[in-house]
Amino acid sequence: WHVEDKNLIRTKMTLSQNKLSKDERKDNVKNAFLLTKKEELTGKNILLVDDIYTTGSTFNACCKELQKAKPKAIHVITFTTGRNV
Repeated sequence: WHVEDKNLIRTKMTLSQNKLSKDERKDNVKNAFLLTKKEELTGKNILLVDDIYTTGSTFNACCKELQKAKPKAIHVITFTTGRNV
């Protein structure tokens, strides 16, 4: 296993998402992440881990950026879900 935790970085500070609507969350994280070394992930399996899943906005924004590397697959895991999910 190789863990790379500095390849997908946050490029802008965003508002806390806990009080935002689904649409506001999507806008809040739009263009908030940057993939720094695409070539290291090309053809690889990626596991993206987050602490909470509510609307999927953060996962979707991260996956959109990770897709630029053309990985073999992107898998996501979360430790808990928000209310009403």
